[in-house]
Amino acid sequence: MVRWNGWKVLLLWSVWCLGGARAWSEEIVIEKIVAVVNNDIVLLSEWEQRFALVRVQLQQIIDPVERKKKEESMRWELLERMIEDKLLNQEAKAKQIEVTDADIEGAIKRTREQNGNIPEAEFAAELKKRGYSMDAYKAMMRGEISKFRLLQQTMASKIRITKEDEYAFYKKMTHKEKPGPPEYKLRHIVFVLDEKPSAEQIKSQREKAENVLLLAKQTPKNFAALARRFSQAGQDEGGDLGYVKMSEIDPVLGRAMSTMREGSVHPKILQTSMGFHVLYLEHLRVANVLSFKEARPEISKRLQQEAYENMYKKYITQLRKKAVIEIRAKGKETEKKVFKSTFGPIDPSGGPKEEKKKKRKEGRGGRGGRGGGFPR
Repeated sequence: MVRWNGWKVLLLWSVWCLGGARAWSEEIVIEKIVAVVNNDIVLLSEWEQRFALVRVQLQQIIDPVERKKKEESMRWELLERMIEDKLLNQEAKAKQIEVTDADIEGAIKRTREQNGNIPEAEFAAELKKRGYSMDAYKAMMRGEISKFRLLQQTMASKIRITKEDEYAFYKKMTHKEKPGPPEYKLRHIVFVLDEKPSAEQIKSQREKAENVLLLAKQTPKNFAALARRFSQAGQDEGGDLGYVKMSEIDPVLGRAMSTMREGSVHPKILQTSMGFHVLYLEHLRVANVLSFKEARPEISKRLQQEAYENMYKKYITQLRKKAVIEIRAKGKETEKKVFKSTFGPIDPSGGPKEEKKKKRKEGRGGRGGRGGGFPR
């Protein structure tokens, strides 16, 4: 039977001999309670097990003094997270959020895959090294999945990031950046001329270019497909020239592209030593600065994360305000203790006089009869 009181958890084992009413006391190991969260507790062993999973991060710190300092801060940060986990799991239970065995097995499988598809036996052995049995790890995973589903239900569905939010963030992050030279993402459809073209070839290739230019103006978005069909160079890439700067391209094309806007086809056929070009400006950017289009996926992800963290802080603060939380771990004390107990109600903080009073009460037929009461 388990009883926790003050700092300790007691496992009392009663032995009844020859049918008599006499109970024997036994020396037992008492594990320290490091925190109480409403009607739940965080044990020292839980704290140590969880810390074993993150201790590997400390190996990257070479300086032993700095490593010790980081270890202490990590321990207390972890305890705070464990308290939050207890609150969230209690809330998930209250909201009847269920996690099936299949959910847990799926999560463990994904974890193994993310770690090089580690075999089950090797995964279990690694957990054992860190003080976890597979059952204990599954119990932790159940709590993690339950917590995740609670947060998804409570917060994630309420997060709304608009395009205006993203663009405002983009302007804020880029307005101080020193711009470099513009870079142009070009596509072209080219009709190649010989090194010494005849008048007939020039006329023929120009006519082909003029006809394709009309098609390209009508449907600029289909320029890559037109290049694959008609271009006499680079057709496999849809005429893609990549990003180029003014100094890196033929001056004829350079002057033309500097007058164009994104998504447009140059209104005229352009002639270089290579031949006749139909030119399309797909994208324009400033060197050293991503365009809004390029940066938007990362901006969206960052704003989502910031919104989630802010909502989480508010949510966990609300749970803390209505909870009864007591942190009992003090300083760097993490040792386990031994306590000798006698059968019956026990107050580990009470002195010898208190114990005698309790024994006298029990002898007069206290709760439970037969000279002693069962702890509750």
